[in-house]
Amino acid sequence: ILDIDGTPYEGIDLTLDERTLEILETDDYLYRRYMGSDGAAFEVMIVFSTNIRNGGHAPEVCLEGSGQSVIQNELEEFQLDSIGTLQMRKLTTRRNTSQSLHAYAFKCGGAYTTSYFRQQAAIFFNGLLRRNTAGALIRFTVEVDGPEDQQSGQLLHKAIRKIMPDIESSLP
Repeated sequence: ILDIDGTPYEGIDLTLDERTLEILETDDYLYRRYMGSDGAAFEVMIVFSTNIRNGGHAPEVCLEGSGQSVIQNELEEFQLDSIGTLQMRKLTTRRNTSQSLHAYAFKCGGAYTTSYFRQQAAIFFNGLLRRNTAGALIRFTVEVDGPEDQQSGQLLHKAIRKIMPDIESSLP
């Protein structure tokens, strides 16, 4: 159970299908949905990779491949005590009448980036220099309840501030 501002969130692990695992070229991932006692929910997905440059592709590819349209794409900064300023790419997607917010970043070695190409270059050069080539795609998702919904965005921020320090301390 995870406590976010006094609201308990219970996590359940989700499973990716075989086709997605083939595309990612790894089965080393964490995919968890957190349900709050207040009915709010969010998801966290972390796809790990070591020396696999294909695995950590940009989430826009999967989201659009699953039938969602990216209607907004922007950078957003999060101030985190243990990390400092973390820049994440924030996407708003739509499928039929429902919308979702997503925030993601790639980690490679000790650095974070929102650029797939920078992440790929870091893995390549870290490999050449015999440095840490471990990487991860870290993505948070929350459903949007309507066009005037500000609580979903607030939940996304709170979840990132709560969980990213643990992710930072757990990833190589």
